[in-house]
Amino acid sequence: MERAENNLSRIAYFGIAGLCSLFVAVGLCRFSYTPLVPAMIQQGWLTKVSASYLGTIHFLGYLLGALSAHRITKYIPAHRLLRWSFLLSVAGLGMCSVNWGFAWLSVGRLTVGATGAILTIITPSVVWRHVPSIYKTRVMGIVISGVSFGVITSGLLLPFLVQISLLVAWLGSAFIALLATIIAWSAFSDREATVEVGIPLSSPTKINHRAVTLVCIAYGIGCIGFIAFSIFLSDYVHQQLHLSILASGLFLGIFGLGGLVGSYASGWIADKTSPHHVLVASFGVTFITIGTLLIHPYFYLYILTTFLMGSCIQSVVTLTSTRMLELGGAENHTLLWGRATLSFSIAQFVSAYVMSLLLAHGADYRDCFVLADVTALMAMVMVFYAK
Repeated sequence: MERAENNLSRIAYFGIAGLCSLFVAVGLCRFSYTPLVPAMIQQGWLTKVSASYLGTIHFLGYLLGALSAHRITKYIPAHRLLRWSFLLSVAGLGMCSVNWGFAWLSVGRLTVGATGAILTIITPSVVWRHVPSIYKTRVMGIVISGVSFGVITSGLLLPFLVQISLLVAWLGSAFIALLATIIAWSAFSDREATVEVGIPLSSPTKINHRAVTLVCIAYGIGCIGFIAFSIFLSDYVHQQLHLSILASGLFLGIFGLGGLVGSYASGWIADKTSPHHVLVASFGVTFITIGTLLIHPYFYLYILTTFLMGSCIQSVVTLTSTRMLELGGAENHTLLWGRATLSFSIAQFVSAYVMSLLLAHGADYRDCFVLADVTALMAMVMVFYAK
């Protein structure tokens, strides 16, 4: 009985450590920048053009990290790579607290982009080593929920800190990342490879390449909806509902709350049914949700669609990682999850650029959401046939 309780506590700790990893990788490394851009422009750190370029540099860093993560693990143990990525993420966020020119800020954003991708790719496979199959999707839901916690933190806390100064806001994000690093540090230690959880994780010995390819493509094009929501949501709501900028910004918090619910709910449902079926359903609900957003500007309808979209996006991330485990086994999870993340990062970079071109040539936000809706439907069909 005592041994079983110890195993459950250990499993829970690895889930929390993974949560901290994604909290830093996406919630802080990526989303801490968004609420601070207006102040950086207003105080002369950046222009609108250079702010856009700095955001692109972050995506470039993420792409480089996604390309190199699996290769680096051949030379550096995964747990040690995670520790270094945590520390470099803290350092990169700290660099952004000082205005020593665009080149300096670019190095900081490039760093957190690369380390964010590495943390995102490597963390799930390391956590899987300590989780028996009966808990796999629920624990992954806990890990992925770190993204939502990070979005909520960046969206609600940093706007208040920036009222003090940009220095305080950026150092605040670095300090929060440091606290998350301290919490997760022991999980990613030299002893992690020898930890056992009692119930072995069964894995197929042969990779289902066809299904993996379809899921990776679907995961990539499905991110277009994520880009549209994460970049344009607040301003779209501001224009459609004529709300204040502060009130429109609170929709990011609703989006993060939906993601928090989706991370746990999708894991629980998938463990009771099938990750494949729930992943198909998540893309289906995404398609319906984006379409609903385009119908009519009702306040409560927008709240509901924002909540559901946040839930679906986090569900897709959780379930895609789980499907990579099912289709390739634990020993191939880092490689396959890396491919999915690479697909996501390439589509993320390209779709952000394409949407910017559309807006620059007379399109509006609704056109971007229509594009996102079409790709969500395509992703659902691809995942359906990825068996």
